[in-house]
Amino acid sequence: MKGFELFDLREKIESRINQYWTYWSGVVLAVGTWLFSSFQPKGEQLIVLMLALFVFFIANLYMIWNSTELSMGLKNEISLRSISDEYESSELKLVLAKNDFRFRLILSILLHVGIDLALFVVLLIRLTQNQT
Repeated sequence: MKGFELFDLREKIESRINQYWTYWSGVVLAVGTWLFSSFQPKGEQLIVLMLALFVFFIANLYMIWNSTELSMGLKNEISLRSISDEYESSELKLVLAKNDFRFRLILSILLHVGIDLALFVVLLIRLTQNQT
């Protein structure tokens, strides 16, 4: 695969990762808005919501995880190829040789799971308030 093909593939993967984060953000904001509105959902609605969110969060995190690993692998391949003579510009070689953000995947997982858990805590609090 040529350098420009690697760039193109990585850009497509990054775009996909951004889409997954956008879906996740939309769901979190929608549920948060719903929870803090004047509408008081019933216990059954909260249980169904929690189950649906659990499935969505797991699927979304799985896709973000796999796509991020692939993107980071492509970045490493691009970095390794920058050492070769494929690129003539020394400035471009320096930029390409830089390692990707090392903790990107771990921080993505921590952010996703942390906010997911916080939302579930709020849902559980609402559920226990409805049962009393």
